[in-house]
Amino acid sequence: MVKLIAVAFLAVTLVVTVSAQTPVTPDTTGKVPAPPAAKTALSIEKMAFCTGVQEKEPVGEAAEFAAGVGTLYFWSNVLNSGPESSVKHVWYYNGAEKASVDLPARYTRNRVWSSKLVPPESTGEWKVEVIAENGEVLGTKTCVVK
Repeated sequence: MVKLIAVAFLAVTLVVTVSAQTPVTPDTTGKVPAPPAAKTALSIEKMAFCTGVQEKEPVGEAAEFAAGVGTLYFWSNVLNSGPESSVKHVWYYNGAEKASVDLPARYTRNRVWSSKLVPPESTGEWKVEVIAENGEVLGTKTCVVK
């Protein structure tokens, strides 16, 4: 019995010694991992492409517009449960960024919009991303100009 205990003790000691001697590979890149971005207090209740805005509401909402639409509007209802902030409407035409518009989000409910002049030859897919100050994409919507 004593031999069994002595053998078990030596086995445990050997395992602990080997484990303690296993080298830890240090991070040699010198890069400090970035902390995760803070979640924004902003959210989108509704967003729409439209042909105009009246009394802070979208007019002529659609997913498709004729080539002669002229000016296309993007309207969004941004809810804010935190301090004053802002959002961006980033406009894309057929995948290429065409404009970025900063808009305030000061209140609990913020109905904001931006517009883009659409030449008749600019048919194809239009997209707008609504982006918070911290870079978080709050929403994306697309439409087609035919």
